[in-house]
Amino acid sequence: MSYPCDMPAADLSWSGVVEPVPLARPRVTRYGRYLPDADRAFREELWMCWRLAGFAKRTFQPLQGDLLIGLTFAGSTKRRPDLSNLVKAVEDAANPSPDGGWQGLWLDDSQIVELIAQIEDWGPKVTARIDLDVWSATGW
Repeated sequence: MSYPCDMPAADLSWSGVVEPVPLARPRVTRYGRYLPDADRAFREELWMCWRLAGFAKRTFQPLQGDLLIGLTFAGSTKRRPDLSNLVKAVEDAANPSPDGGWQGLWLDDSQIVELIAQIEDWGPKVTARIDLDVWSATGW
């Protein structure tokens, strides 16, 4: 992704060959609320990728303070999804899981004070990809 100004090296950077899945609305039944299976599977896939990248080691601490986020998406499905739903799916996956099974990349997505996101390419012949760059906003 090209950013509008000269940016220092990201505090956290990750790129993965993952098919982006837009966040769907939670389903509500008479038994309660739940996330659709595709949403849960996407979160678990991101968690696995981030763990393999070393973001779940004991030495990794979730980022604190205000954050600047850069996201780039490329997908291989026929229909291009809404960018805001793609962003929300990644933001939610990067939060700590309620059951404590995932410590998160940051403490809460409310820390994000600036966001740059784009859909770089989309279509059946495109290699699916998600790029994530995170900077601490302290001192900006």
